[in-house]
Amino acid sequence: MEESFEHESRLLVTYKDRIYLKGFVHPTRFFGGMFLQDEGVNQAMPEMYHITPFNGPYISMEPSVTCVARGDVSFLVVGSDGVWDHVSPKNAKYVLQDASFRERLRNRTNENSSKPINLAHLLNIDALERSCAQVGRHYQEVKESVPEGKERRLFHDDITSIVVAFD
Repeated sequence: MEESFEHESRLLVTYKDRIYLKGFVHPTRFFGGMFLQDEGVNQAMPEMYHITPFNGPYISMEPSVTCVARGDVSFLVVGSDGVWDHVSPKNAKYVLQDASFRERLRNRTNENSSKPINLAHLLNIDALERSCAQVGRHYQEVKESVPEGKERRLFHDDITSIVVAFD
């Protein structure tokens, strides 16, 4: 990537042991981020997102498709960096496979036990609980007392996941 944009300043920025593209996102394909793909969209964004000069596109929404043998894999997890900031792949596997953990998490979130378990929701809740614990708060307390939006972003990044369970 750096070879394609050799005259670009601050292309890759390191912060807290993570590398960010133009200071905003991890350099990979992802959902969204049109301001890093199109100059017109970039200039229509709030000023803090403006990239001047814009020499992009810096990212692509074109997928990379690789076929691999599944082996004994039980789940496919697609998660935002907010999930992976707090949940390791090993912990995600534990959350998704351990029935007693899922039941305890379900009880803490007051979910109806007759409904099928939404694995992505449970993984998100685990990430939210870990994120809030890092700042000495409980997720339920933050959920009830801190409105979504800018204030909530002080406690956690966007936390989104998709989980596909293979039978």
